[in-house]
Amino acid sequence: MNAQEKLEMIKKGKLSPEENIKNFLEAIKKDDKQGKKINSILELNPNALLEAKEVCSKLKIGKAGRLAGLAIAAKSNISVKRI
Repeated sequence: MNAQEKLEMIKKGKLSPEENIKNFLEAIKKDDKQGKKINSILELNPNALLEAKEVCSKLKIGKAGRLAGLAIAAKSNISVKRI
C-alpha cells in the first residue's frame, strides 16, 4: 500500500494513525532489528505512539495537516525537529 492509499484510509477512518505507526514499528522490529538485521533504522521516536494519538484527536476536529498519520523516516544526515 502506498502513502496516498494510507492517507485515504486514515481520512475515511479505516486506518488510525496509531495502527499505522504500530504497523511500522512491528515491521522495523521484525525486519530491521530481529530477522534480517539490516539495521537501516538508527533511531526511533520514543513518543511516536503518543504523537499518533494526538494526531487522531486533531483529525477528529479537522485540525490535522495533509500528511497527518503517516510514518516517516529521515536519513541520518538530515536535520529534523521532533524525531
